[in-house]
Amino acid sequence: MKSLIANKYSPIQRIFLASMILCICLFCALLVSGNYGNQSDAVLYSGNLFQEDNLNTEKYAASLNPYDYSTDGLHVPFPHANYLPLAYGFYHLLFVLSGRDVSSPLAMAVSVGWMVLSALLLFLILWKLFSSDRRGLLPAFICLLSAPSIFAFERGNLIYSTVVLIAFFLLFYRSENRFLKECAFLSLAIAAAWKVFPALFGMLLLSERRWKEAARLVAYGILFTFLPFLFIQGDFRNIPLLLENVQAHTAFYYRLIYPRFGFRLFSSLFYNLHWNQPFLENNLWKVAEKMEAVFPYIDFVLSLGCLSCLFADLPDWKKTVAIATVLINYPVNSGLYTALYYLPCLMLFLKEASKSKYNLFLVILFLLILSPLQIAFPYQALGIQAPDLFNLTNIYQNLASYMIFLISAAAGFSYWGKRITAVSHRS
Repeated sequence: MKSLIANKYSPIQRIFLASMILCICLFCALLVSGNYGNQSDAVLYSGNLFQEDNLNTEKYAASLNPYDYSTDGLHVPFPHANYLPLAYGFYHLLFVLSGRDVSSPLAMAVSVGWMVLSALLLFLILWKLFSSDRRGLLPAFICLLSAPSIFAFERGNLIYSTVVLIAFFLLFYRSENRFLKECAFLSLAIAAAWKVFPALFGMLLLSERRWKEAARLVAYGILFTFLPFLFIQGDFRNIPLLLENVQAHTAFYYRLIYPRFGFRLFSSLFYNLHWNQPFLENNLWKVAEKMEAVFPYIDFVLSLGCLSCLFADLPDWKKTVAIATVLINYPVNSGLYTALYYLPCLMLFLKEASKSKYNLFLVILFLLILSPLQIAFPYQALGIQAPDLFNLTNIYQNLASYMIFLISAAAGFSYWGKRITAVSHRS
């Protein structure tokens, strides 16, 4: 294996691939033996809610009334029905294919079958993003065994299919084949109508001044966002109900402890952890309150810095990583599986990046985020009452992703700071 990797890949690629292979092998060995930590923490509740996201959303989509529209005007906000209607149309199709019974073995088979198909498509597209030859097989396969991929597959979350569409867009949005390029635009529009934030990848067209194509992409996005309202009960009258659900969704996840990205992992921990020392516990509450007051503004500024990278003279991989890190670190509910957004960007990074200290540091950050190896948190030694769904791995994954957030924003601000300084000197 060592000679195979050495002969085919660049130094940066070899470091990443060899390290990920080691982490995956160690994860599998510990998972089977059960000798260290709880490797089943790689998924929620040790896999006891297999395909839960798919099956639950099929329930909400069953009657094509996901927002609980009724003529009596009464609506109780439901935090878990917060997709746009195109997603519920897709899940209604899965519901029909499942024999209209989400508790049946057929429903589970349909859900798993869709996830397997999504994984296969993601594998093929990541392969082609990395290279047109066989060298892309190993990096693409390793991505399927990464922490966010395992997490999303087990949950049966729509983000898996969404990332397939984003990766397809990145592969073909510059294609000379007009059909493939148009399919790429349609793919991103569907991804945006499923998960909203992927729409930011459309800014790549603006950064290249492809105005007509950008306008066409926006038109596709509007079409896929609003037209499906006509096919659910209540049509456009569901829009305010959807907005109420989104607000309820934000409130529900705001201080919930679970594997997530962004500063709210730490603020929610500080609110919910119980220490043997009341003085420390009370002061952590104050820290959490200050974080919630300040960090939303910091994240907004960092997001602007990241998006400014798109209009800077930077490599393509830096631009895509900058978009992905906004999608991962800015939203309130950004679970572990959102790191899937990094995978197509990672392929571009490994394909284009040369060996440097900066790129080696990025490789380390990606390894921390993507490695499935689970490391327990020393609760007893620190006198902490252990919460569910949380370990040391969640902490360093979060910090690594936030570091990429900071680095990307710094790259954007640095570039434009130099440009502004140069212009002011010439004037």
